[in-house]
Amino acid sequence: MRSACAWVVGAISFFQVSCTAVDNTSPDGGVPDDGGPADAGQTDGGAADGGVLEFTFTAQGVIPNTGTVGAGGTVRFVNGDISPHQPASDPHPTHTLCPELNGPVLQSGGTFDAVMGAGPKSCGFHDHVDALNASMTGTVAVP
Repeated sequence: MRSACAWVVGAISFFQVSCTAVDNTSPDGGVPDDGGPADAGQTDGGAADGGVLEFTFTAQGVIPNTGTVGAGGTVRFVNGDISPHQPASDPHPTHTLCPELNGPVLQSGGTFDAVMGAGPKSCGFHDHVDALNASMTGTVAVP
């Protein structure tokens, strides 16, 4: 069982609307009853192998700012702000730690998907547009 949360992304803010417990398993013990990955759409900063881990740039910072995704999994960056943001691997300005995280400038509502390579590794990232802002940083762990 996990929590499913509905989120509303506004022009300036990111608000949690509601959370409910969801049993996404079938009676036979763990296979998702919709046939899809059990962690699709997960908002708690984690995703299993082949899953999707989503980070949202907001006016207040990156939400969540840490998460785990398996090798071959997708890290999705979403711009939920009115200002442009650009995901980039650490260290700044060379962006060489995990270059798969280096994305284009995202306008409001834009997204960028990165497929993670083999781990184990810890990949720091930041918003290249606002590289000195500590709230615009995060970490992806690949076990």
